[in-house]
Amino acid sequence: MYDLLYNFSLMVFLSKDCVVDYICLIIVASFLSGTLSGLFGVGGGLVMVPVLSKAFQLMGIDDSICMHVAMGTSLGVIAPTSVMSFMEHRRHGTINMKILKDWIFVLPITTVVTSLMISHVDKSFLNKAFAIFCLLMGILMLKRDRLYCERKFPDNYVKYIWGMVTGFLSGALGVGGGIFTNLLMLFYGASIYKATATSAGVSALIAFPALLVRIYSGWGLNGLPPWSLGFVNIGAVLIILPISILITPLATKLSYMIGKKYLTIGFSMIMFTTSFVFA
Repeated sequence: MYDLLYNFSLMVFLSKDCVVDYICLIIVASFLSGTLSGLFGVGGGLVMVPVLSKAFQLMGIDDSICMHVAMGTSLGVIAPTSVMSFMEHRRHGTINMKILKDWIFVLPITTVVTSLMISHVDKSFLNKAFAIFCLLMGILMLKRDRLYCERKFPDNYVKYIWGMVTGFLSGALGVGGGIFTNLLMLFYGASIYKATATSAGVSALIAFPALLVRIYSGWGLNGLPPWSLGFVNIGAVLIILPISILITPLATKLSYMIGKKYLTIGFSMIMFTTSFVFA
């Protein structure tokens, strides 16, 4: 297995100097993606992006596009793994399908528009925005009981506003949108299991159109890594995806065995760690 990864990575990087470090980073990204997708219903973009960004820096990719390539590549992994997570959660009957049906057009459209707007934004701004977002999400997750709203999820125009906010955050930060949906549903009184399951569906709705936009936005640019389609590095995706696909169903089953308290704490700790990395 290692020899296969080494030879493939050597083809992608065309250099022996950084291939071992690259393999280690990619394996970490693979496990993070599959585990987070299964446990929390998020595609893992929030933690995959910093790992991938470091991997592309090892390749000598220019800082001006490194973050964009990391975000695009993370979406290349999130798209299929989020669908797998969604199908697994659906078997448990914990998904709020009404929300997904209400957002079926709002999410993709908002995500596509935002992704097109953000494709030329400076890397340092993206890093800071990413760090602040993760920090806020971690704090809100820990304080969710105090923020709890007794009303059910809105069934009027407000639900579409929330859909646009979710799509905007996903398009701007290169994540599947599952993390914000998770917090939003908890705010409206859903259980951590229902919030996690529905978040997986939201990630699936968002990731594919966002992925296409990242390919389009980076098409033909100079300085991209080898084996890239726009801002999506196919070489990294082909290494990460098989491992993630194997881990996602196992992590999903594990999420139903872990107590709500520990799921919440684990989710928050991941957010704080990611924020620290990008700060």
